[in-house]
Amino acid sequence: MSIKLITKYHPNGQKHYEGYYDETDPIGDQVSWHDNGNKEYESIELNELSEICTYWHKNGNIKAKGLRTEYFESGLWTYWYDNGNKRAEGIFGDKDERAGKWRFWHDNGNIACSGVHKGWTGDGEWIFWNEAGIKIHDKTYRDSELLNVWKDLRLEGCSDDLVELFKDLIFN
Repeated sequence: MSIKLITKYHPNGQKHYEGYYDETDPIGDQVSWHDNGNKEYESIELNELSEICTYWHKNGNIKAKGLRTEYFESGLWTYWYDNGNKRAEGIFGDKDERAGKWRFWHDNGNIACSGVHKGWTGDGEWIFWNEAGIKIHDKTYRDSELLNVWKDLRLEGCSDDLVELFKDLIFN
């Protein structure tokens, strides 16, 4: 075992990355920075299988924060837009699979949708709101039925742009 502190720099001289490695495996806390000097990523090791991860947008606003277990997102994760408004929040169960209630917001801060995930499928009530905060859809989906939500939203007069926004929020 040969543990070394590795520091790398952006072409402009700003620090890019710093952390300890045992050959190719990261050991302990890790930090990286955007080329403008703002922090990009920080990992704080809790034990050899778990770490708290925080990501930042290039402008310095927080982007995401949560727990990783064996390199997979687990537990509560929260995501933000680059303007500082919350984007999404929910629980990851086993190996990056969503579990339980998730909430998603429009970039203006208004709630966009909320629903219950079972893996990457719906498993309960899903509610959708437009950017003005007006409820536009409310239905219970089970198993793969969540894929039908896009058709249901269009039948209720939802624009293609808004449907694409909901898809992006839920699946990205």
